[in-house]
Amino acid sequence: MKQFIAATLVALCVLDPAPKSALSQESGKTYRIGILNTDYDRGSDHPVLLELARRGFVEGRNLVVEQRTGPAAQLPVLARGLAEMRPDVILTVGLPAARAAHAATQTVPIIAVGSFPLEAGLVASLARPGGNLSGVSIFTAELNPKRLALLHEMVPGARRVALLREPAFAPMEHVALLEATGRDLDLAVAVVDVRRPEDIAGSLRTAREGGAEAVSVLAATLFAAPAASKVLAATAREVGLPTICQWREMAEAGCLASYGPDLAGIYKLAGRQVASVLNGASVYNLPVEQPTRLELVINARTAKTLGLTIPSSFLARADEVIE
Repeated sequence: MKQFIAATLVALCVLDPAPKSALSQESGKTYRIGILNTDYDRGSDHPVLLELARRGFVEGRNLVVEQRTGPAAQLPVLARGLAEMRPDVILTVGLPAARAAHAATQTVPIIAVGSFPLEAGLVASLARPGGNLSGVSIFTAELNPKRLALLHEMVPGARRVALLREPAFAPMEHVALLEATGRDLDLAVAVVDVRRPEDIAGSLRTAREGGAEAVSVLAATLFAAPAASKVLAATAREVGLPTICQWREMAEAGCLASYGPDLAGIYKLAGRQVASVLNGASVYNLPVEQPTRLELVINARTAKTLGLTIPSSFLARADEVIE
């Protein structure tokens, strides 16, 4: 907690939330950024680019974007290719991409959107990263136990919960933490691994056939991609599985609930940091930022479809109820 407070205070001092003018940019210079992720269907329209445009860095005018997207196993090769281009900065999404980029270069600045930068050995501290990587920590694993507890409150009769995960994003130490939480809640948890978007529907049906009564979807770009979210939510409703996810967008797509930071706000923070690096800031001293607000979103339509009655006291705690 002390690290969280220190990092947040330092970040607020260092990074002005208001867009800077382009005065600090070198006149006539074209900047180059690399983007490395496993976001399966976002294409080149990355939300960080919107924040960069607000700050004077516009693709096609003074900004060149090199995006590399692929499954986790391909990220090391993709990262080395980006590093060889010597971009001004590399943006990574997800811990596997951050690890791949960090292994590929210790000189090109990296802004990472992901979780566990300290435990992964990517930064010395949140307040002073001390290397070529900083970014935004999104509480991926830290919030998994809370999400499991919320799911238990919404579906108190469930005793078997499937943990839907992409292994590269949720290693077994994350699962061990959830197993301990499950024991405290008198829940049996079972891991269901998914490595490709086309396997989501089949994996949910298999989980249901295996006795799962609810699903906690562990954060991964594979599940958060818009098309995948729709398939996930529709299949879960079809087989009668209440689901809790990390992102609001997934609740909007039809999952029963979501609990986590605002994804648009996360990308805005990351865009601000990328702009700071392009304007000359050193990643060495650029604090890792963390979201200051978490939101609980409940999809009442999905609850009705599943025949669930969410207690009014629980609904009152929600930041938003989708009717």
